[in-house]
Amino acid sequence: MSTPEAKKTPSVESKEAGAPSSKTGTTPVFRIDEILTKAGRGLFEKISDTGKSLAHDLYEGAYKSPGINRLVGKMEIAYNQFRGDKYEKKAAKFKNKLDGVDVKINAFQQAKENLLGVIKDLKEQNIPAATALELKIKDIEKQLNKLANKRDKIQTKFEEKEDRRNLRINKRDQIANRLIEYYENKLEPFEKKLEELRKEQDHIDLLMMATEVKHKNREANLAKLQNKLDLTIENYKRIGMSERKIKKDPVVKAINEQIFNARKEMQLENQKLQLTKDKLDAKIAKVDAKANPYRDRREEFVRVTKLRPIEFNVPGREKGKPHEGKEEIKTHERKETEVEKTEVRPEAEEETEVIIEEEIEKLPLAAYLATINDYLLKKHDKTYVINAKDFYSQTRLTRYDKMEVADFRKILLQYAKFRRIPAEKVNIYDKAVHKLFEKK
Repeated sequence: MSTPEAKKTPSVESKEAGAPSSKTGTTPVFRIDEILTKAGRGLFEKISDTGKSLAHDLYEGAYKSPGINRLVGKMEIAYNQFRGDKYEKKAAKFKNKLDGVDVKINAFQQAKENLLGVIKDLKEQNIPAATALELKIKDIEKQLNKLANKRDKIQTKFEEKEDRRNLRINKRDQIANRLIEYYENKLEPFEKKLEELRKEQDHIDLLMMATEVKHKNREANLAKLQNKLDLTIENYKRIGMSERKIKKDPVVKAINEQIFNARKEMQLENQKLQLTKDKLDAKIAKVDAKANPYRDRREEFVRVTKLRPIEFNVPGREKGKPHEGKEEIKTHERKETEVEKTEVRPEAEEETEVIIEEEIEKLPLAAYLATINDYLLKKHDKTYVINAKDFYSQTRLTRYDKMEVADFRKILLQYAKFRRIPAEKVNIYDKAVHKLFEKK
């Protein structure tokens, strides 16, 4: 954390800013005398140098202590906000006075312009009354000069209050940002741990999707085996075998046992994955709960910096130049504004390409990956190609596992999420699946 260069006698600006100052060497970074009231500063100045140094040390130590630093920071923020609000209210009063003077100036300017128009008409008609009106315009200009002088004095006071307010707001933001940084450092280990856990969670989700596809294929095979069993039992009944004998038949018992064991195995596999996912969810919830208080405190100070001062939008003043030469009244002509021409460009048509036209029910995983990788290599470059070996390893699928397009798309997108592949590439993968495999 950088600190401003110390000065023995702080200027008015630095006092208003409340910026921490320090001397080179052992003097603390934080200056307790800078947050004291005027009366408090007077008492503080009477303390010996040793006492001042001790007070500074205690203040700095308190600021670095967990919990206390937040309390001290909130006090400093509240103090600077309070002072800033006071200056803003005063600036608002001067802004109202400026607006009142501007109304008068505009009224005189309008009257002057109207009289100039009348003078022009009278001169064109050679009517002598124009001279009297020119004297009247001179009186108006004197009034305008008085109002301009009054306005300058008001705006000077307004700008002083606005600057003092801004110095206080800057100091408030400086303290808030320091505390935001403090809580971000506290949050960092939690956020790293959460990212690791989320990655594990994404991998479990990927495995669950891949396992679902494997189980679909296995269920299809079991359904065929069940049909064969039903046909066998039906034939046994036709030849007069009783229900009791059919149940004890070795073939029937073997097939039933095979179907039962296969479904039990799939059930256990799903339960194991779900248990792992539940444990990860519990860990994430636990770490997240520990991180939340630091997030809340960080957001508390972020909201402080979002409370911005009022924009008064008072235009800056220009340095006036003394008039040279003869006095004359000029009319202020306005230039015509040129209309910008905009050119309407036709939207570029998207290039469409159909790679596979025939309807596809199910394809082996190797076919999907080979087709999409060939397309990505043609349209982009090798950095976009999906690592098939890693894909098989992380999903625990084989190249021969068949699946529908919807399942492949779901698994591919989850794999990309787990591997933290950039959103731009993921979007290209998604469009490629739609273009190459989905029915038109």
